[in-house]
Amino acid sequence: MTDEEMLACATEFSLLPYDTRGNRQGLRELKVAFRGPNAWAIVCVGAVLNHDGEWEYESMPSSRTEDFFARCRWPTAREAIDFAQQHVSAHPSGFSNPPNCTPATPQCSLSGGFNNHDSFFAFTRVSEYRNLMMQQNETSKRIWFTEFGYCSNPTPPPGFEYCAFINEQTQANFLVQAFTMARGLSYVGGMMMWNLNFQQVVPQTNEMWGFGVVHADGSARPAYSALVQMPKP
Repeated sequence: MTDEEMLACATEFSLLPYDTRGNRQGLRELKVAFRGPNAWAIVCVGAVLNHDGEWEYESMPSSRTEDFFARCRWPTAREAIDFAQQHVSAHPSGFSNPPNCTPATPQCSLSGGFNNHDSFFAFTRVSEYRNLMMQQNETSKRIWFTEFGYCSNPTPPPGFEYCAFINEQTQANFLVQAFTMARGLSYVGGMMMWNLNFQQVVPQTNEMWGFGVVHADGSARPAYSALVQMPKP
């Protein structure tokens, strides 16, 4: 079978940006996946990219409308891949560091830790991705934060001790500041805050609990209200 024949049989392509040293920490895989005849989707962790370059939740097949197909499907794998390669997806995290905190100011960490590596500072890390892209002449691509949040949990599980140093109001303040900063960066395409309501489906001993912005009873944490009230572009 020739390479062309093998490609014609493929039903999924993985696109993962990496630097020349093979460092993939924090970078997120995009997939171009077959969804039916003349229907290819650009997928990242349950979301699909539409023709406007915006991420949408991909609902169950029975709930997908004709408008959804028109927005979020490409007739060929090549067209989907070409569009997908205009974007880079990342999962940066701020840990217990305010969004404007940098490795040069490690003392700003609320926990006094999680501050001795660039990857603990979300916007520092993303700026490094951008620098790498510029070195590779990829200046036309924008970076999407496809998972970003701050954890607030007074009794966090092991490995997430920093969550105890961020109360609910601080979580709200940090998220608002992060979205404000991202809007000022021309190379950031968008941000997906993670997560909405995992407190309703996991116990407090689960690491995902603290990132939620809705309480287990459905009431809003301060972060939810603060993000709703933010001016929209």
